Amino acid sequence: MFAPMPTTIVTTARGWTAVLAMCATPAIAAAQQRDSVPPPVHADSQPAAPKPRPWYERFTLRGYTQVRYDDAFLKDDGYACQACDRGIGGVQDVSVRRARLVFNATPIEQVNFKFEIDLANTLNNQQFYLQMRELFGDIYLEKSKNAWVRIGLAKVPYGYENLQSSSQRLPFDRDDAINSGVPGERDLGAFFIWGTSKAHRTLRAMADSGYKGEGDFGIFAIGVYNGQGANKPEANDSKHVAARLAYPFLLPGHQIVELGVQGFTGTYNLTSDLRTTGVAAPEGYDFKDRRVAVSAVLVPRPIGLVAEWNWGDGPRYDPTLNATVNGTLDGGYVQAMYRIVLPKGRLLYPYARWQHYEGGKKNEVDARFYDVDEFEAGAELLVIRAVELTAAYVHGDRTFEDGAAPDNVHSADFLRLQVQLNY
Repeated sequence: MFAPMPTTIVTTARGWTAVLAMCATPAIAAAQQRDSVPPPVHADSQPAAPKPRPWYERFTLRGYTQVRYDDAFLKDDGYACQACDRGIGGVQDVSVRRARLVFNATPIEQVNFKFEIDLANTLNNQQFYLQMRELFGDIYLEKSKNAWVRIGLAKVPYGYENLQSSSQRLPFDRDDAINSGVPGERDLGAFFIWGTSKAHRTLRAMADSGYKGEGDFGIFAIGVYNGQGANKPEANDSKHVAARLAYPFLLPGHQIVELGVQGFTGTYNLTSDLRTTGVAAPEGYDFKDRRVAVSAVLVPRPIGLVAEWNWGDGPRYDPTLNATVNGTLDGGYVQAMYRIVLPKGRLLYPYARWQHYEGGKKNEVDARFYDVDEFEAGAELLVIRAVELTAAYVHGDRTFEDGAAPDNVHSADFLRLQVQLNY
């Protein structure tokens, strides 16, 4: 048996053990910290790919409906406009002008798909027939999405008001002069659209922030399309070509001015369903169809102005010859508006527009000849985001002549009312 160690030695050993433990603790902690630090990231390492958006964030469904009473106090039942609201003239009634449903989808980041339908079409005196209004895909050519190719049934890049959605436009109908260049605003074709990131942001803000913009159609757009009009098949071997150059300039005082120039050229065929028996066509039924237009827009902040004018040639009915011939055309419009911000987020837009057009409308019977001077003044009230109310007074003088009505002149004053529901 060993003898027990002296108490002094044991106490001393315990003291040195405690001192050594205290000295070792920081070193152990530092070692543990070094072990817990992740390894350095090398230059050739790739960041983790972002998670794809859920499927329910890759599509949107929206639309609007316009219910109208068009011809209060109208005394001349013959006053009409085929390309405008067909509720004007004849029996005074309540009508649904548009009932749109728009579906947008982004299956992958470089592709966008859109289709738009309208449920308020009339066929053979029967109402509420469905019609396809847009059906196209956008293929983005770069990650910045500043340039893309649009393929399908889409709006032709011609005219500020033509590109503007009817849900945004203040006057009840598009003007005769610019709209007659591309009836229905759309056609089947392929279009290239480009703009800077800054311009894209500005154009989208003009449409999305209550400034009545035309939407994002870029700075430059060019396209090749059939040329017979929306929802009509090609009728000859000639394609139309359209191009547009427009830029939104940011001015001092937060003002925005957009200036644009556009044009198209092609050959239009007056198909058999648009010919009146006995009306001649000495030059045949294929007609030159070419126009150039200028646009100037002052965004309403709070005062706004829009002016567009176009010149060109195309088919037109000549009552002196009782024939459809090539002829010149010109016309446009000037519009003033004011944006008033009311309590509770309401917006009021008083506006006034004068328009003039002299020329043919290629998509109507015998390329019906028009001589139009019309003034419209009214106001739109955004009650809540889902409800808009519009009222307008119209004074117009219209001559519209074809083989069945070679001397057709009308003048009218009337009141128009509309409720627009957004969803």
